[in-house]
Amino acid sequence: SVPVLGMIYPVALVLILLALCDHLIGSSRSVYVSTVVCTAVFSVLETINATIGNGVFTVIMEKLPLYDAGVGWVIPAAAGFILGLLFRKKS
Repeated sequence: SVPVLGMIYPVALVLILLALCDHLIGSSRSVYVSTVVCTAVFSVLETINATIGNGVFTVIMEKLPLYDAGVGWVIPAAAGFILGLLFRKKS
């Protein structure tokens, strides 16, 4: 169950935070989608790295801030949030 939870918990936390900030972002679908996708991609890569990948991506992921604390997904989530805001402004 640990690998599955490792993939799910970052996405769940991001969705909760987005729901709490919904009044600020105006229920923008682009913000939700880009933030969740960036978070999900990172959490899946991290789970693969920790379980069956034998540390293949560790060299790359260690460069992310907060990775050592177990919350390396925060930076990809923030990047996805900013991308979603930019796409929202364009449309």
